Amino acid sequence: MGACSVSVVPFSYLANKYKDDVAIVWIDAHKDLNLQGDKYQGYHAMALAATFGLIDKEGIARILPAHFSPKDSIIVGVRDFEGKKERCEEIGVKVLSPEEARDSTKLLEWLKSRGKSKVVVHFDLDVLDPSELVMAVGVVENGLKIAEVVNLINAINTNYDLVGLTIAEHMPRVAIKLRNMMRELPLSKI
Repeated sequence: MGACSVSVVPFSYLANKYKDDVAIVWIDAHKDLNLQGDKYQGYHAMALAATFGLIDKEGIARILPAHFSPKDSIIVGVRDFEGKKERCEEIGVKVLSPEEARDSTKLLEWLKSRGKSKVVVHFDLDVLDPSELVMAVGVVENGLKIAEVVNLINAINTNYDLVGLTIAEHMPRVAIKLRNMMRELPLSKI
């Protein structure tokens, strides 16, 4: 667990290990395809671009063992394109909206079209609808339900060799607020 960048190094290792037989499923409310020179420079917003070797070409991109091809990558549940919706099309990354991802049909069709036997999954908790659970750093309305994401990942696992799964952006806001509130109460006297 960690920021979205938690996926970059292990996914690069798996891309190298399985060469041309692995696809990447990026389940996230954001596209994470920002590039150097974009208005927002946070590395977590560049994580998927980093798996393609598109950023920091003199740094981490140069030392990673392998990169994914954008054509073997899909972003599922994206609804905040950070001002660059066209970036996905320019780079060649397939996108499924939350509505298209409510069941696994379109995702499994796309995976079948790629002809890979192995899949890595990046699961950013901000893809979840905040009306059901708020655990992530970014909160974006109208996301996927917990059961829908679980079903997607289980469908991948049932039909493919799931060789990598990362969970990103865990931020227990409610627990932190509760802890801070409890610190202010005179509980030690009771």
